[in-house]
Amino acid sequence: MTETTTIIDQLLRQELKHVMHRDVDKFLDLLFLIIEEHKCVVGRILEECKKGRKWKEGKWIEFPRDGSKEKDFYSPFALIANFVIQRAVKRKPDIVLFNRNHVIQKRYEEVVYWSNIHVIEEIKRTCQSDNISTDLELAGYVWEIFGNQHNRRFVLGFTLCGGFMRVWLFDRSGGISLNRIDIYHDPTMFIRVITGFATMELFQLGYDTTIMDLLLRLGCIEIEKWDKQRPENKKTERFALIETIFHRAVISGRETICWRAYHLDEDGKEMTDKEFVIKDSWRSISRKNTEGNLLKKATNALKHIPDTQIVKYYHHEDVTLIDGNSQDKNVDDTFTYIRKQLHLFLDSISSNNMTTARENCSNENYTSDRSSGRSKSSGFFKEQNFYFVGKTQLREPEYRIYTRLITSTCGKPIYHFNDQVELLTALYDAIEGHRNLFRIANILHGDISLYNIMIGADGRGFIIDLDYAIDLGFDQSSATDCDQKKDAPCYRTGTLPFMAIEILNHNAKHTFQHDLEFFFYVLCWICSEYKGSRGKLRARDCK
Repeated sequence: MTETTTIIDQLLRQELKHVMHRDVDKFLDLLFLIIEEHKCVVGRILEECKKGRKWKEGKWIEFPRDGSKEKDFYSPFALIANFVIQRAVKRKPDIVLFNRNHVIQKRYEEVVYWSNIHVIEEIKRTCQSDNISTDLELAGYVWEIFGNQHNRRFVLGFTLCGGFMRVWLFDRSGGISLNRIDIYHDPTMFIRVITGFATMELFQLGYDTTIMDLLLRLGCIEIEKWDKQRPENKKTERFALIETIFHRAVISGRETICWRAYHLDEDGKEMTDKEFVIKDSWRSISRKNTEGNLLKKATNALKHIPDTQIVKYYHHEDVTLIDGNSQDKNVDDTFTYIRKQLHLFLDSISSNNMTTARENCSNENYTSDRSSGRSKSSGFFKEQNFYFVGKTQLREPEYRIYTRLITSTCGKPIYHFNDQVELLTALYDAIEGHRNLFRIANILHGDISLYNIMIGADGRGFIIDLDYAIDLGFDQSSATDCDQKKDAPCYRTGTLPFMAIEILNHNAKHTFQHDLEFFFYVLCWICSEYKGSRGKLRARDCK
């Protein structure tokens, strides 16, 4: 195991330790809606498995016994799965079921890339391996898929440990799995899962169908803009995605990705005179003020100022998908649309997990240490309702909504400055933009960091990212320091290395002074971490 792989495993364990829920009731019925016709298909396939000498007297003929060598499971499982799939859809299966290390290199001659995988699996040789350690191995593959498939909303996968199968769904709220399936005692359920994967539409497999194919480009999106006072002015606009300029690959979290984009005219030609930035992310449903609303408010409040030093708003929306069956449009979110309003009863899940752990005699548990701080923290201070599984704390998932924001200001990160003058000019401009945002738009940014200060093509700086901004709701230009401390909401926001000391040490109310301290730490970080211009890092062993 390489050092990089070890670090990724540690980060995944940290990220998912509270939000991987096993043995969720009714999960399978919601994932694979079954009707009488499907029952007949499953029954017919089982009969064909018997005739094809795949199933006989309570066992899959070619499948090795529990405890055999792990590599002995790969080929038999692939043969059985493909046998089932071909009889379900009557075509060559386009579902990818493989073990990364063995099937790519030994079973198949062609290389299968992460960008081409629909469903992922992890195979272990014994039923005792049905534990959290194996779940995290599967999550590691899911992380790779999310990192390579920028149009992926969620990922389906499963583990097969001996004769036990466990289906997982990973989305931006974490992971959930159904009760494990004994493929020997319940072959129809096994067939139902495999055929379900093979017959799903792309949006059911977790793909974002709002990102359409476009020749020689990363994709194309459409938006609908209209004036609420004049609905007849509604129009459709198209954008070509030129390149990915930022992507933070996570499983549970915002999963922010930004593209540089061009407008497309009515004939589909790119209008290259103006660049846009399209930002897709999964915002928490608990956030009352969305980034799009706040940025729109700021842009309107500052429209009379020539140089606001703030990214300019163009459009925002909650992404909607068209259901393949009903053709209805639905807002894409992890609770209602992806998990089908599946409520998690944590005390029941906790009990099931402890039972499973005792059956497996496994000592694998998540660690219970605090977050490393690679993620941002936000929201009001409040107690969480936790349930324990051994050493593991489970908690209610943070449900999220798929959001798209389009801005008309492009630039490069501040640490890619050309020289010291440009660096200091950009930092000064960003502070000026923060002042405009605070005093005129009545919005406190709340998350100044190395990644939220940009330099435009003209060499001037501006601030972006109002994900964690606070709408103060009153005129801060006339408020006293005492008023600010009294009335500002009790938020704790920021990116850990740049957060003000008072925010870190105390339950302090976030004020503009704290954000100014954030700016100071950004400058300190650049001076200590970067050797010179254009993002050149210092050697790690330098003093």
